[in-house]
Amino acid sequence: MSKKWFEFKALSADEAEISIYDAIGGWGIRAQDFKNEFDKLKNHKKINIRIHSRGGSVMDAAAIATMIEQHTGEITGIVEGLAASCAAQLVQSVKKRKMAKDGYMMIHKPWASIDGNADEFRNHAEFLDKIQKNFVNKLVSRGKLPEADVNALLNKTTWMTAEEALANGFIDELLPEMKVAAFAGHCEFKDIPEGAKKFFPEQFGLSTQNNVDDDKNKPKGKETMSKELLSRMKELFGAEFATEAYAADMKLEDAAIKFVGNLKTEIVGLKQSEANAKAALETANGKIKTLETDVLAKDAQIKGLKEGTIPLGANGEGGGDEGKETFEGKVKEIMASMKITKAKAIPMVVKQFPKLHAAYIERTNKK
Repeated sequence: MSKKWFEFKALSADEAEISIYDAIGGWGIRAQDFKNEFDKLKNHKKINIRIHSRGGSVMDAAAIATMIEQHTGEITGIVEGLAASCAAQLVQSVKKRKMAKDGYMMIHKPWASIDGNADEFRNHAEFLDKIQKNFVNKLVSRGKLPEADVNALLNKTTWMTAEEALANGFIDELLPEMKVAAFAGHCEFKDIPEGAKKFFPEQFGLSTQNNVDDDKNKPKGKETMSKELLSRMKELFGAEFATEAYAADMKLEDAAIKFVGNLKTEIVGLKQSEANAKAALETANGKIKTLETDVLAKDAQIKGLKEGTIPLGANGEGGGDEGKETFEGKVKEIMASMKITKAKAIPMVVKQFPKLHAAYIERTNKK
């Protein structure tokens, strides 16, 4: 896929640069795709991550934040313009946090759109609570505000200038102003401050001449989706997919084709999982039948030995009074094979091997 919300660039054997722009998880590119590239930088000692993002998938951002935190190198985050929603979470995952003086940070309670039953909604709510708790802990540990104040900022949705973010301890250093690209379409968040409206010129009817229109952040297409079209797509495909399609500037027809394609891929995966499960079940049933047959055979053998209908030979599998077998030897064999005492074994041998018993009595009397 040609369009991505991230770009990796190796500057040397030890240094690299990552750019994260627009919707995290957009254009069908997920955290796993990011990881595939990020793993190639595991030996780099210094990495700069440039961020200008309106947010995106909270789950993808959480996964990427963990990757960043687990890297052993020195990672610096540079907010060039906007770090909104889950993009602000990424800023807190780096070792050094920097931000352009004219940049903005926005934090709010994590949210997501799902389909499912009541149990699935409750489970997802618990997951979002955990995401918020982790984010709050990170802001408290790295910032200057107590937990109650941080929660209050998230609960009401808070936009911060770079100076305010610095005062709260959410960044470490201010950088000179930077020109960044405008985002296409409308912002889904409320209460956008005047200074941040420049990032969404289409929504507020602003000029884009002061922004860099470099195609990194602003997808181009013959048909720019309207707010009404976005609402329609949310009805058809759900909020998460519609947001991705909106960020990618997809037409309704193209979005529908991609949505159906995603469903078909998911169905193929589920069918394969079902086939694997059936094969595993058949194998397990075969093993169960074999074990059941073995158990029945052993039960029959033990029952026969106890009733005297199956005489035990020298090899433990049946025989008679012939050869050099002795009464004492048979007693020992039955004790060992059936794991019983001598007192219980003797009556069985007497019943099964009368000739050996008679020979034993004769030898005993001669002594």
